[in-house]
Amino acid sequence: MSATLPEWTNNYLNDFLCMPIVLFMGQFAIRKLKGNNTLRLPWPLILTLTLFYSVYFEYYLPRINLRYTADFLDVVLYFSGSAFFYLMENKLTVQT
Repeated sequence: MSATLPEWTNNYLNDFLCMPIVLFMGQFAIRKLKGNNTLRLPWPLILTLTLFYSVYFEYYLPRINLRYTADFLDVVLYFSGSAFFYLMENKLTVQT
């Protein structure tokens, strides 16, 4: 018996959450490597990583593999997720 996710969850929530998860994991690793728990990712790095993910998953992969499809809304969701991450990191930093 398997549960199916609603279409919006499967198609859009994954793309929105992708960048916050990737950025959080990267930030966590850098903090551990540097021994600095207050280190934050600079916004140019966040934008660069988001652009890389957008081009790779929405432009490059759909051209070489039929399993992938290009969707401009996914790009919007990648950048929205990155903005969410950036805002939450700044909000958490200001409050603590």
